[in-house]
Amino acid sequence: MSPVRCFDRWLPWAVGLLAGVVALGPALGRGYVLRYDMVFVPDPSLPTVLRGADGFPRAIPSDAVVAALSALVPGDVVQAAALLAVFTVGAAGAARLLWGWSGRERAGGAGPDLPGAPVPRSEHGRSGAPGGVRSWGSATEPTARRRASHALGGPGLAADPTALPATVAVRLASAAAGIAYVWNPFVAERLLLGQWAMLLGYAGLPWVVGAVVRLGAAERTTGFARLLCSLVPAAVGGFSSVVLTALTAVPVALARRGRAATTALFLLALVLVSLPWLLPALASGAGTDPAGAAAFAARSDTPFGTAGSLLLLGGVWNSGAVPAGYGEPLTAALRLPLCLAALAGWVWWLRRVRPAFGTGLSVAAVLGFAIALLGTTGAGRAALETLIGLWPGFGPLRDGQLYVAPLALVQALGFGAALWWLAGPRSEALAVRPVTGGGGAAPDRTPADSGEPAAPARTREPPRAAERSAWRLGAAVFSALLPLVALPGLVWGVGGGLVPVDYPRGWIEAQRAVAADTRPGAVLVLPWSATGGSTGRGSRWSCWIRRPSSSTGAPCGTTTCG
Repeated sequence: MSPVRCFDRWLPWAVGLLAGVVALGPALGRGYVLRYDMVFVPDPSLPTVLRGADGFPRAIPSDAVVAALSALVPGDVVQAAALLAVFTVGAAGAARLLWGWSGRERAGGAGPDLPGAPVPRSEHGRSGAPGGVRSWGSATEPTARRRASHALGGPGLAADPTALPATVAVRLASAAAGIAYVWNPFVAERLLLGQWAMLLGYAGLPWVVGAVVRLGAAERTTGFARLLCSLVPAAVGGFSSVVLTALTAVPVALARRGRAATTALFLLALVLVSLPWLLPALASGAGTDPAGAAAFAARSDTPFGTAGSLLLLGGVWNSGAVPAGYGEPLTAALRLPLCLAALAGWVWWLRRVRPAFGTGLSVAAVLGFAIALLGTTGAGRAALETLIGLWPGFGPLRDGQLYVAPLALVQALGFGAALWWLAGPRSEALAVRPVTGGGGAAPDRTPADSGEPAAPARTREPPRAAERSAWRLGAAVFSALLPLVALPGLVWGVGGGLVPVDYPRGWIEAQRAVAADTRPGAVLVLPWSATGGSTGRGSRWSCWIRRPSSSTGAPCGTTTCG
């Protein structure tokens, strides 16, 4: 692999890793971050996790994976790796999704640095693979690569003075898409809720979208295996992650050729990876309180109301999970034009590039936004309560803000596309054109296409084209940093909300005492607590001790009664 291709392959991962380090900061140190749903303890009990602690086994997949990994490495190291994976996997997925389709307008397929990305038609206009997709390994690969490079100002125009800025521009756009996907209010607020497992499924959404699009591009077995691999983050994330994945990927599958087969294969894969929690859930008999439709409804955390907050990817139900400084007039006023620019970039990218997932992902974003708004009106809450009363499986619809995740992916890709438009060549007039010795324009059919030896050529650059490209590139570099400026509360442990601590020595002694007790029976944990609280301490015992535990009372002042 050439150094350039190696750089292109690892750049998205490096961008995500850097964003994760800046965002998490002290949370990556030794110790345990205790925050609401964050469930990490020094010595988790795998049998206890598999039993399920609170009826509905929503935490079985993630807690079981954590317990298994904690048997190999310390639990706080597992926690740091899981939190960092949210940023690296998510940013890399969004960046590669944009990069992989940026050359499709002229190449007829994916960009030059995403091996196996789809090329819907050959240069002769006929499909060459099942589902109408031809991979880069086809006979037209050299021509497709040259045309993709020409569209992006890539290696195919290495002799052009403006080619390098255009190549840098598309890399910058892809990196910006990755940053925007993991650096937004949705990620910040869910981190402050301790929902790392759900965020892991969120990070896998771009990979699932790409796998669904390529499901018909190769052998069915290969495509299905790739799809299963892309669903691993959702499988670890559990119920909420699977619901988000279905909301995002099903419209994409329905918008493809062979939609019935693609959708059926995707749903089959989703059911397979959901079995660890699906089977216990069906047997648990757990219910959901319909009154939660009002408690978990989206709320306004910006000056733009609930709908505006959701459009900006905020609006979480818990006011204690809002990052510092978010919602202030200055930062809110900065995020609004960024959001509108991202949506405009998405529309421009759809019209210019026409990615295979564009229509489906747009539909998913609209559906998710509608679900998020459902609990904000009286009629919507009544409908949710009725649905939950009929079947507890509708319970996840209570947390409306969760479903803006597809919109977050749309905005991230649109933000990267907007930067590509700003920094890259916008028209043929700004591109360097190779000319023959007589001064005529180069023909569409190049010597390389016909097998003839390449004749010496000179280049001619329109006046001030290089200066214009440099100006656009500089403006794009500045613009790529705007998401960080608009959300400073995500910096360094989400504004200090994620700080590792050590468990009290008394907890360790109590754990050892329970482990040494040979008498049968369950353990009653006092004082009772319905949730983990902002520090996450209330529900840790169920994962720490190696026998059944229960809390059957209610807090009454300093005592527990019931």
